[in-house]
Amino acid sequence: MAETRIGPYRIVRLIKDGGQGRVYLGYDSRLRRQVAIKIHDLPPGRASRRQALAEARKASRINCPQVVQIFDLIESAGHLAIVMEYVPGCDLEDFLSVARPSLASVVTVASDLAVALAASRQQGLVHGDLKAANVLITAQGRVKLTDFGIARIAGTGGEVIPAGSLSAIAPEQLTGGPLDIRTDLFSLGRLLYRMLT
Repeated sequence: MAETRIGPYRIVRLIKDGGQGRVYLGYDSRLRRQVAIKIHDLPPGRASRRQALAEARKASRINCPQVVQIFDLIESAGHLAIVMEYVPGCDLEDFLSVARPSLASVVTVASDLAVALAASRQQGLVHGDLKAANVLITAQGRVKLTDFGIARIAGTGGEVIPAGSLSAIAPEQLTGGPLDIRTDLFSLGRLLYRMLT
């Protein structure tokens, strides 16, 4: 069977198939490390494609331990591959389906996510899809925010998020209003409420 590759990265297996794209476990033989590779469909139209690439590049400049680090962007005719840090373990959605976190754990998640949102804000980005499935739990019990696939530059208009994320979005995203840090703080509040109740 032929080996599947995206650029210099070998595809090992599918990790997750979601509404925003597929995430694969990959291997970088040059640096001898595992990576996660998310494949997004690029929007039609030159201006929309340029905006999507600009937002992905901005997200790649976020340098914060509480944010999954982006290593590489690979563009093809209709797709964008985002190569990022691989975080083994589970996401917060999987964890919440089998356990109820302690108050101390909720405070840890809240503080880690607040740091991640502050780092995102420094780059002028609104995550726009802060939900349990986009929060990865590390082996040390800390969390990392991932999936900036629909991130928008602060102050720009939003768009309706796919149905799987309706529980995480702010009202202005449903009306197409301008997004800012309050958009992500609203979603953080909803997530913390869910964890506490």
